[in-house]
Amino acid sequence: MLLSHEVRDGALRITLHRDLDIADRAAAVVRIEMLIAAYRPAAVIIALPRTPPSAATLSVIARTKRRCEGLDVPLGLAGSSGPVTSTPATEPNQTGEHRAPGAGDHQPVPLRPPGHTQGPRAGEEESSSRPV
Repeated sequence: MLLSHEVRDGALRITLHRDLDIADRAAAVVRIEMLIAAYRPAAVIIALPRTPPSAATLSVIARTKRRCEGLDVPLGLAGSSGPVTSTPATEPNQTGEHRAPGAGDHQPVPLRPPGHTQGPRAGEEESSSRPV
């Protein structure tokens, strides 16, 4: 079972029993939209599992948020510990920019191998010694 629900004091509480994957996403969205249409709640609360949310889970939350906004129904999220975020925590670097921990620890991959010559990039003029 992907999710369960209960209605209490006009609020629809939807509990996700596990983190969703891409195969479950569409079924969860359809089920949640059907519940919202059937109950016409004053508020919707989604209770998330203990694991960090996957991209599919975040997608379901985003779709539910848009549906609730369209109906002027507030949406809340409940989790087991702390706020739910879609991005990793950030820390300021030496220039004051906020970056994810470990970001920038890798070497950039060159777009062209050394010594490789190819036509000009978009927006660049071709340098040529040919007369025009």
